[in-house]
Amino acid sequence: MWDEWPLLTLIAFSPLLGILALLFTPKDNGKWIKRIGIAATLIPLALSVVLFAEFDRSASGMQFVEKATWIEIDLNRETDALSQYSSYSYRFQYHLGVDGVSMPLVFLTALISTMAALASVHIRKRWKTYFILFLLLEIGMFGVFMARDLFLFFLFFELALVPALSLSRYGDTKIGKKRPTNFWCITASDPRSWRSRF
Repeated sequence: MWDEWPLLTLIAFSPLLGILALLFTPKDNGKWIKRIGIAATLIPLALSVVLFAEFDRSASGMQFVEKATWIEIDLNRETDALSQYSSYSYRFQYHLGVDGVSMPLVFLTALISTMAALASVHIRKRWKTYFILFLLLEIGMFGVFMARDLFLFFLFFELALVPALSLSRYGDTKIGKKRPTNFWCITASDPRSWRSRF
């Protein structure tokens, strides 16, 4: 049944529904903002439970693969003195998939995101901005674990970095001023944080 559905795409981008709902919610309506933010994390959590249950643990390789070419650049190269050309193309693919390592990470991301959203009800300022950034971060994290194309991986990775930096400013004021600097120092000084995936 689920083989006919783009399950990974639904998990990765379902938080967009919450973002769209938040955009049309008044910023001073903290109660509904928090409800929408929490509810938006429950959708990918439910879908990730389906992913966990449907995953074939006896099989090797990628499962729930979704692949499509979305950017293609044609390149021509002269091959000999007779001015003959060979045609080449460079493709950027929308390529998602999970294996025995990344599937549990997707499930844990969904679970911890819901727990973090529940813990975020104590945020006292800029609720709307907070939950929009939070859901963008969740999309980026899902994409990092699902992406099987290098270019797509970096898109998701950068998408996760910006909200993570902004969210690091929330909390205690004195500590919050130092968090962004510490965050970038750790990220820049550890190339394994982005290179180890490949």
